[in-house]
Amino acid sequence: MTTYSILIAEDNFDFIDLLRERIKGFDDSILISEAANGYEALDKIRSKKFDLLITDFNMPVMNGMELVKSLKSIDEDFKPSHVIMLSAFLEPGEPSADMSFVRFLPKDDFKDDLFELIEETKKEIQLHPEEKISRRIAERIHLSEKSNQVKVDIIGKNFVDIIKAKDISMGGIAVYVPHFIIGCKIGEVVDCIITLPGDKSVVTSGRIKHMGEEKDFFFGIEFVQMDPESKINLSKFCESQL
Repeated sequence: MTTYSILIAEDNFDFIDLLRERIKGFDDSILISEAANGYEALDKIRSKKFDLLITDFNMPVMNGMELVKSLKSIDEDFKPSHVIMLSAFLEPGEPSADMSFVRFLPKDDFKDDLFELIEETKKEIQLHPEEKISRRIAERIHLSEKSNQVKVDIIGKNFVDIIKAKDISMGGIAVYVPHFIIGCKIGEVVDCIITLPGDKSVVTSGRIKHMGEEKDFFFGIEFVQMDPESKINLSKFCESQL
């Protein structure tokens, strides 16, 4: 049986004891390591693979935000699979692109979300490597600045628009709000031509599932029909972003 490991980066030792007690109460088999600040945590991450990093935002020497940004320098074989940042100061909302892999939770009410993530990730690490790849491809891929040149031609009943994609998966796509959003309706089926880097394209139809506002990029389309060649092109692109 694979052992699940967590690293807690936190300078408040009373809070570490509380967190340890709650995690052990949920699953006593979980291995827990501790670090008093971001610098100490980074040192431990360089020598051991952790399934989950839980970090406080406000710490001495190196705070949680600096720690997360420093993970870019860590070899992929040692990067924590998932990151949770606890804070009493951060407002909820959409994280910036380079922080999209971090889940932000309030420090006074994190228990249920933490246990849910542990349960999800424990199942994930028990998968065969090929199954892990398939699952990650099925999940939404957050496009980096380099690869977000994915263009989407959307053809609806009462509008036509060309926009950039923000997130994509084998099941759907999220795009910046179209110019002609007033012509869109939830549940409407639209035609999409997705132009990928390297001139590969995906031709599909999709159902509008979410309509954001001007400051909310998330205009979501769920794919309902796609030809075999398009599926191959999209699968290869998603895999290249892992």
